[in-house]
Amino acid sequence: MNIRKSNITILVLMILTMVILTACSGSNPAEAPTADMSSNEASSTPETKPEAEATAPQSAPAASEEAKPAEATPAETSNNDSGSQKTQTTEEKTEAPAPEPEKPQVAETKPAAEEKPAPEVEKSPTQPTEEASNKSDSTYTGALGGPIAEQPVLLTSSGQSADVQMVKVLLDRANIKYIINPTVKAEEVKDVKTLILAVGGSSKGLGAAGIDADDELERTLAVISKAKELNLKIITLHVGGEARRGELSDKFINACVPKSDYVIVVEEGNKDNLFTKLTQDNGIPMDKVSKITEVLEPLKAAFK
Repeated sequence: MNIRKSNITILVLMILTMVILTACSGSNPAEAPTADMSSNEASSTPETKPEAEATAPQSAPAASEEAKPAEATPAETSNNDSGSQKTQTTEEKTEAPAPEPEKPQVAETKPAAEEKPAPEVEKSPTQPTEEASNKSDSTYTGALGGPIAEQPVLLTSSGQSADVQMVKVLLDRANIKYIINPTVKAEEVKDVKTLILAVGGSSKGLGAAGIDADDELERTLAVISKAKELNLKIITLHVGGEARRGELSDKFINACVPKSDYVIVVEEGNKDNLFTKLTQDNGIPMDKVSKITEVLEPLKAAFK
């Protein structure tokens, strides 16, 4: 029994030994490739390292070269400083230019220096100028040769134009006392020494007065007849110029002028010489003026 046990034990040990050997022989081939691989890796590693080392020097100079421009050299720094200083100086010059001397304000003084005469503006006939009033103080030598009329005056219209208001202003300027009644009737003529007729027809004025041209003509002749009866001086004024001429106005002109003692007319109203003919045919003195403001002088000279 003991021999069998020992044999069995020997067999078991042999088997275990074979198993161990087999296991060892199986593990060694696996380890060998690993060692070969490690050796190969070791051999390959030196080949990659030079490349890395070769690459590293190339990248390093590139990095250094890239870094170089960032670091300005002293010369460049001084140039840049001088350039910036020049730029700043230029900017300062442009921002703060030298002040220019103030020019004299010639444009403002020109109007004062150029003393041009003011353009002559013809005043409205209803407002004769003071200049004409002052001129009338001088001795006027006209067709009359001396004053013929006395105050007070009755001023009326013959034709119902607005010219009667213009004559009213002239009488105010001449300081002549008057009574104005554009539609006066013959029976109302009293307490006056001179009759002034502002002659000129106006259809609008006749309509406003509520009379027609024939009635106005009849009234005019009646007033003139009454004035003659009272030995009043009759002065006819035509101050409306060419605008107060025409068929309507001529009716009143032909009625008044031949019965007047004195006539004053603005030249534009006598372009056809109607006034000249009527006064010459009837031996009536007449004075012509170029504009209404000049009527004042002969009018004032007509009064004593």
